[in-house]
Amino acid sequence: MNQTLIQEILEVVEQAAIASAKLTGLGQKDEADAAAVEAMRLRMGKIEMKGKIVIGEGERDEAPMLYIGEEVGSGNGPGVDFAVDPCEGTNLCANNQRGSMAVLAASDTGGLFNAPDFYMNKLAAPPAAKGKVINLNYITQVSTKPHLFVIYANYPKLVPLNYRKYLENNLRADFDLKGIPFRISFRKK
Repeated sequence: MNQTLIQEILEVVEQAAIASAKLTGLGQKDEADAAAVEAMRLRMGKIEMKGKIVIGEGERDEAPMLYIGEEVGSGNGPGVDFAVDPCEGTNLCANNQRGSMAVLAASDTGGLFNAPDFYMNKLAAPPAAKGKVINLNYITQVSTKPHLFVIYANYPKLVPLNYRKYLENNLRADFDLKGIPFRISFRKK
């Protein structure tokens, strides 16, 4: 993909994020999602490309979502496949909590694996992580009163907040810690 196309695709995500951000904290999760979808669809329609949504939010009859198989772009130019979630974390957005994001992955035609029956976790890393691979080496419980888990990583300060919450939620589910307070600490190995 050329730099102009990449920049335009980045603007798609930016416009979706701005549109949903206008409804942050208003308790309107469906409206925030719809605003992000419309902004994403509108901006994609202005790009010189033969775009196609291969991983979207639903099927054609679930409008106004960007549906699987939907063609986007001008219809001229390079072929681009997209995986999108215009407003991931609609409840977070509606309740003015951190972690909501506009998500888009792009590839040349045929470059994205369509897995419609699986939820794929999204990871947004901070700019400081650019070019670095964050490895989580191991976890140990160091205290029981209160529960304290330590996760050792090569770059503990770069583990994003949304991934920390993901780990916390999985610890709660895997070890039946629902309603039990605990802390997670990240340390360098």
